[in-house]
Amino acid sequence: MALSTSVLVIWFVVAAAQAADAQQSPMPAEIAAKLQEIGRVIDPPQTSQLYTPLQEQEPYRDVKVERDAKYGAADRNLLDIFMPAAATSPRPVLIFVHGGGFVRGNKRAPGAPFNDNIMLWAVKNGYIGVNTTYRLAPQAVWPAGGKTWPQRFSGSQIKSLRAVAIQHASI
Repeated sequence: MALSTSVLVIWFVVAAAQAADAQQSPMPAEIAAKLQEIGRVIDPPQTSQLYTPLQEQEPYRDVKVERDAKYGAADRNLLDIFMPAAATSPRPVLIFVHGGGFVRGNKRAPGAPFNDNIMLWAVKNGYIGVNTTYRLAPQAVWPAGGKTWPQRFSGSQIKSLRAVAIQHASI
């Protein structure tokens, strides 16, 4: 119960911060016009082309990134950990889990700034950012994907994540 309440609180903080940031950073007029041209459709390739130039590119300034830290036995049990490059006081951890319904997706697409942009936001706003991926069906037969991550956290998964975060975030 306490864990689900904490996750809900973190979600509200992130949503509120994003709303505040969106108000401070209006969409550039040229992007708004191009989105109008695309129309009311879901078109990730075209939308990505519009927003990619606005995102920071690697290497990220003032951010240390540890890629592919293991949190479990499966090949896809991997974390990318984003933290300040300089030592700081302890920080809360924001965990981002990509979508895909346990059948597709990844924590990162090489050459694309998405989902790193969420982790960069986390670091710049006082968090350690953890971007994770998980096992996929059909190799991980139902309900194996959900047991691994993210629907339910077992005590051993929390301990594993904590150990990985402590090991990699000790700067």
